[in-house]
Amino acid sequence: RAAVPSPANKTIVFGRSIGAVKLGMPFDDAKTIWGTADTCATTEATRVPKNYCRWVNSEDGGSLTITAASTAAGAKVAEITLIVGINPDSGAPVYTGAGLAFKTKDGFGIGAKEKALKKAYPKVKDEFSNTLVLKAAKSVTHFSRFKGRITQVDIVVR
Repeated sequence: RAAVPSPANKTIVFGRSIGAVKLGMPFDDAKTIWGTADTCATTEATRVPKNYCRWVNSEDGGSLTITAASTAAGAKVAEITLIVGINPDSGAPVYTGAGLAFKTKDGFGIGAKEKALKKAYPKVKDEFSNTLVLKAAKSVTHFSRFKGRITQVDIVVR
């Protein structure tokens, strides 16, 4: 397995970036910033074919997956995802490694409590039974939730 990206910048900026990888930057630059990935491929499974790279690390019985994706070869980053396995009883992350250091300036990241996130960011709204959304003019940030905790942050170009 490749190492989980551990850049100096571990800041999540909703609607813009996770760490130093930003929406709109060249996809190849994102791969350089985060280092060798476990998997890089092209998928046709969605209505728009996309290139993606995944950095997956398993520690402490859980796993962390970080994904950067673009919609065409040599294109710009169109999606950034941070996801972690969770304890089905408590909803807490089962992964406890360094990848959980990715957080907003206010301390929100994987494992954050949904109620606290909604209080700090009043524009975060319920989208589906397990998803919250924060919409901006050019991007959307989705938050998957389980038992009141955030289990995934996905930032995508609109």
